[in-house]
Amino acid sequence: MAIDIALEALKQALSLEREGIRFYKEASERVRDAGVQKMFLALAGDEQDHQRMLTAQLRSLESGKGWSKFSETENVEPVTGAPTLFPKGKPEIDKAVKPVSC
Repeated sequence: MAIDIALEALKQALSLEREGIRFYKEASERVRDAGVQKMFLALAGDEQDHQRMLTAQLRSLESGKGWSKFSETENVEPVTGAPTLFPKGKPEIDKAVKPVSC
């Protein structure tokens, strides 16, 4: 039962990471300031790292190997699917990210 709860938590976390990647990449395309663009792309990269680590943990638990060490999560392809937290679609992103220079 504890494994089922952990698996569900990892799946939800993966979904949030995917949404974060999408949002930060779209936000980087909306802003004019190069520094702000770079920041959004760095945040998207962080989310991709998190997604990779969470995917490795999910696969390890699903295969019955238990929790993996972080060193074992480096070259894992992320899984896809699940809920949303970040704004989606042009109208929502327009509200969240203004293309003004800082």
